Amino acid sequence: MKDKLPFGLLLLAIWVKFSWFYNVTRVTNHYLIVVFITFIIYSGIILLLSKRPWLAMTVSGVLTFIFECEVLYFRYFNKLLSFNNLSQARFVNSVSNVMFNLLRPVDFILVLDLIVLFLILYKKRDYLHMRSKYKWITAAMMVVVVPCFTLASFGNDIATSVMNQEFFMYHTKDGIEVYQSETSDQEVLVDEPEPIPVEEEVVESLNYTGLFKGKNVITIQVESLQDMMLLKEYNGQEITPFLNELISRDSFYFSSYYQQLGRGNTSDAEFSSHNSLYPSMDDISYNRYQSTDFRGLPVLLSELGYSTMAFHGNEGSFWCRQEAYEKQGFKEFYSEEKLELDEIIGMGLYDGSLYRQGVDILKNQSGPFYSFFVTITNHNPYELPEDKISIDLLEKDEETMFGHYIESVKNTDDTIKAFYESLEEEGLLDNTILIIYGDHHGMPCMDDMYKERISAFIGHDYDFDEMMNIPLIIHAPGMGFSETNDNTFDQQDLLPTLVNLMDLDPNLKMMGQDMLNTSDHFTLFQTYMIKGSFIWDDIVFEMSRDGIFENGRAWNRRTREPVDVKDCVKGYERAMYEIALSKYILENNKVLVE
Repeated sequence: MKDKLPFGLLLLAIWVKFSWFYNVTRVTNHYLIVVFITFIIYSGIILLLSKRPWLAMTVSGVLTFIFECEVLYFRYFNKLLSFNNLSQARFVNSVSNVMFNLLRPVDFILVLDLIVLFLILYKKRDYLHMRSKYKWITAAMMVVVVPCFTLASFGNDIATSVMNQEFFMYHTKDGIEVYQSETSDQEVLVDEPEPIPVEEEVVESLNYTGLFKGKNVITIQVESLQDMMLLKEYNGQEITPFLNELISRDSFYFSSYYQQLGRGNTSDAEFSSHNSLYPSMDDISYNRYQSTDFRGLPVLLSELGYSTMAFHGNEGSFWCRQEAYEKQGFKEFYSEEKLELDEIIGMGLYDGSLYRQGVDILKNQSGPFYSFFVTITNHNPYELPEDKISIDLLEKDEETMFGHYIESVKNTDDTIKAFYESLEEEGLLDNTILIIYGDHHGMPCMDDMYKERISAFIGHDYDFDEMMNIPLIIHAPGMGFSETNDNTFDQQDLLPTLVNLMDLDPNLKMMGQDMLNTSDHFTLFQTYMIKGSFIWDDIVFEMSRDGIFENGRAWNRRTREPVDVKDCVKGYERAMYEIALSKYILENNKVLVE
């Protein structure tokens, strides 16, 4: 019995490992079944390799590394990794500091079984204590037979739920789907989806048509700026005093505006904003659709004689911008290869320097221009040098991610103010509209390390609807009035709104709405929340991670009260249809109106 103790400790360590793993990755449906199947398969793999114990140790180590990567990815994206993510591996070095900040001391639990296994091998014990002929039979049953029999014992919904959550089954299914997608003929990959019944909206006359016709456009896509930071005080100080001032004068402010992302994160925010289409979940949109014929905002303005230019303080190849921007309609791209790298903070050139160099370029433009600034300083982990910090933190927030985020957002506001004043001094705002929006959230609600503090700050539970809410300000000096709109919209609604405001003739298919001329307030999500999730007016529906609609949850974003998911069927069907329709348009290069 004493000799069998090490093997028992190993099995216990493996069970603890996966119990903790599935707790972190928020498996709530059929939790014990999911843990049991992973435990059986993982233990069976070790059993299969028992004749070569150090190989078993190596394989176990590799799998443990993958499990840790899953944990880090889940903390940031609220989902498990996919084989599609391999295309993004080349960008890992650029965000390595982000990954490091996602590590927790409790992650040590993942290596408990490795430690036990190492100690057993070090003592040179036969740690499985089983005759060779039985090992292979037992291992085969553990790796294949037991999991399959377990799934077959339950109904279809339970089997589907488990397969979408259990590590080995999820990745087997994902690998097959990715392989089938890559080997299929692209011309027949996506069929046009069957339309769903939608009540047609009748708009008798449009408001604000041509209000900004012929004006220059400066767009700032602000890294990680959330709406919860605007019009707020912290420790008796305004966090964004300048943006608050802009909201109060000559501006349209959309306070319930949401991120619209796919695999490309920040680059997808600009993709949706410029083209009014849903980004890809198969690859970075800029990479996947390089041959698609776009007529988004930069193209439309270029056709009217505008100079079109983009500014970004990182490498031009980051998120495939160097290759994609020409097709997107940008004539010039000022990345770090063309800019003076005089002040580097975090991931690249400091926003203040990017703006200063941008003004020098803009003041030499002889005709109308569209300039697009993609900022980078307000990026996780939000650490700034002392001379850039201009807000006093409470003692409890010092040296915390939340505290650093407050400091960084205040600095973002300071740099935008300095940029605005420089534009004003050069006379560049006389005939210009300024668009400011966040690319995506900065503080995840999936990580309990932040959730409690942010919930206290905003005065209610910090959930997905609050997390993915980014601000949009459209400011036109001299407009003479301001409007705040609290209806639900997202980034793909920006282009249709500007088409009306600038009186453009798009001749392209747009998935979004003109926010100033619609009563249809709907947005859907593919990342962070699971595909099929949406917000329709004030109702938020989160699709369950296990893919079963009935296991989802819904609530009212204003009252925070729960809503029956049965009332969300139409919204779910609409979300799935719109995603399929946008994919059909992009995959089959049908962006232009025929």
